[in-house]
Amino acid sequence: ESDDQQTPAAVAHDVAGGQSTQATGRPYLEPIPGGYWAERRVLEWLEFLVATGGTDGATGAIDFYRSVGWIGPRAETRLKEYLTIFPQTATDQSLTYDDHRQSLEYIAALRGQRQRW
Repeated sequence: ESDDQQTPAAVAHDVAGGQSTQATGRPYLEPIPGGYWAERRVLEWLEFLVATGGTDGATGAIDFYRSVGWIGPRAETRLKEYLTIFPQTATDQSLTYDDHRQSLEYIAALRGQRQRW
């Protein structure tokens, strides 16, 4: 099965190294940290998601990340608030395994920023 054809659950499992986020303490973002660096990183991440999957794809990705435990409800709400500043765009591209892996790297970086405070 190609990476592009994997189910969301399989992607989450693979990208998280085969372990659940709750059991391993892997990147779980709640809430979004404050500050200039974090805001810049969030906007960079959302710009990537919108450029790759359009605004609907970005919204779907945020929903997916919440459903698999990569982000919590407060982070989900805040990311969707940020997403409203981007113009509505459509694309016929779907987010791939590698796109989700890159998102997990953003989540890990933001979580690391929060833990340094």
